[in-house]
Amino acid sequence: AEIFRQSFDPVLVWTERPWQDTPSVYGPIASASQWLANMLGGESMHDVVFWLQMMSVLPFIVVGLVMIKLARDDAALQLRATLFVLLNPLLIWSVVAGAHNEALTLVFAIVGLLFVRRSPFITGIFIGLAGAVKVSLVFYGVAMVWGYRRDWRKVVALCAGAVIPLALLYGLFAPQALFAASRNTGYISAGSWAPWLSSALAWVMPDAVARSITGYVGVIGLVVIGWMLSRVLPWTAVPGAELPAERDPLTITVRTAVILCTAWLVTSPYTLSWYDLIAWAPLALLFPTRLDRLMVLRGAALSVAYVTGRTVGFSTLMVDGVAFVVRDVLCSAIQWYVLIALVHWFWTTSREWPTIAFVRDGAVRLFQSPPPDAGQQPAPVVRDWRRPPG
Repeated sequence: AEIFRQSFDPVLVWTERPWQDTPSVYGPIASASQWLANMLGGESMHDVVFWLQMMSVLPFIVVGLVMIKLARDDAALQLRATLFVLLNPLLIWSVVAGAHNEALTLVFAIVGLLFVRRSPFITGIFIGLAGAVKVSLVFYGVAMVWGYRRDWRKVVALCAGAVIPLALLYGLFAPQALFAASRNTGYISAGSWAPWLSSALAWVMPDAVARSITGYVGVIGLVVIGWMLSRVLPWTAVPGAELPAERDPLTITVRTAVILCTAWLVTSPYTLSWYDLIAWAPLALLFPTRLDRLMVLRGAALSVAYVTGRTVGFSTLMVDGVAFVVRDVLCSAIQWYVLIALVHWFWTTSREWPTIAFVRDGAVRLFQSPPPDAGQQPAPVVRDWRRPPG
């Protein structure tokens, strides 16, 4: 294999370790797009990368256009959607220039949002296709189930639609991708919050135990930060709602997707700047909050860190000097700051804890049907885009 790579394969000869032997963690749709890029690019690495970028930029544009369409009849919200997706320099740099498949993953889920109010089955088809690109889109699936939770028939239709592409594509073409993806759950990326904790624990216990504890802390953090975000993010009806925001399935789906994806991004021990697209897109449909600024700060730090933080460094100065300071120290510090800022936001704004009474009352209302007259009064969409005084 080593001889073949270095002497006979015109593309692999230009790739770096460890990517020459790393099994793909992506689903069959992603693998098919990469195969097509190789077919179109032929023996030229430049052309292969070009086609990979095209398969990133085209779905990226579609995602932005769908978000603008969902923000219909609201010029300010459409501008926000444009700035948050199509003209977002952080996403253009990390997703498009980097030719990552986050856009190809997200485009199916975002198109599925167009059908949330009309057909849960078609919505399920699209979220199933999204999962056939990358399994991290499970958060959107959970958000859609939560949006339909008061109508079990719609939940069943959603799940039935999702199972069809997942079973066909993974079952027939790439069952091994699920096993490869499961290995990534124990990884820790430089520049995240996790290396500081893992390194500190490794002083007093074996490294494997320290990494395992760090992983569990990330899972607990996902739940805690998710709860906090659910208490502080405002309810803003997505345009076109015929029910109050708290009852509209599309509004619930969009808001829940922001909560789950953001909580996962900021608490996962393995996190990269191009992952943020899955949070930026639905965030575009919410009322402006301090989360906007925190996502900018987080994404900028990770983007800068991974310019110098290459797997294969060009020099000792880059690896031991610039990369260490920028990625391992400054970027990790900023990720800790984002976590602390989210906790501070909750502590100073809501501080509503999931008490026994709260959980009991919520369980009673969980599957309640909306009142008979709930659909007669459209939910008002009131937006003040100016900064509040003081």
